[in-house]
Amino acid sequence: NGETSNNLVYANSNQGIRLDHGDGARLTNNTVYQPVGNAVQVEGGSANTTLRNNILWVESGYNISVASDSQVGFQSDFNLLYTTGTGKVAYWQGTAKPTLNAWYNTIFQDENSLGQNPRFVNLAGPDGVLGYRASPAGDFGTDDDFHEQSDYGSFHEIGRAHV
Repeated sequence: NGETSNNLVYANSNQGIRLDHGDGARLTNNTVYQPVGNAVQVEGGSANTTLRNNILWVESGYNISVASDSQVGFQSDFNLLYTTGTGKVAYWQGTAKPTLNAWYNTIFQDENSLGQNPRFVNLAGPDGVLGYRASPAGDFGTDDDFHEQSDYGSFHEIGRAHV
């Protein structure tokens, strides 16, 4: 239970956020990018889970995967649910829901969600490698540019060390 919010989660091996045996958990304002695996996995008899205002992107796996024993009270809306490659929007009642429309027509949730590219500046960052890397100079290195592009300009983390 409780709230998981304002996190950047990416490139884990199986899932970005896993909720197991939760009751009343709220997942809000998170950004999850999964090249492999599920962005959000709800299982273990979890109940009354709420997903709201998240950016979820999968290339292979599901944005939202809810086990049959964890569907009671499940709510989801105002999310950005993006898939590429073989990624699918959701897994519900043992069946893949490949598109946002198929997902919506199954549970009549995510009515206000979008299925479009979040337009991150640069997933791999200036070093060309997904994930934080310490620099050879021993400082804190550079991180990836997971913030969204803007039509009005945006800050790019090109070669700047975090201090």
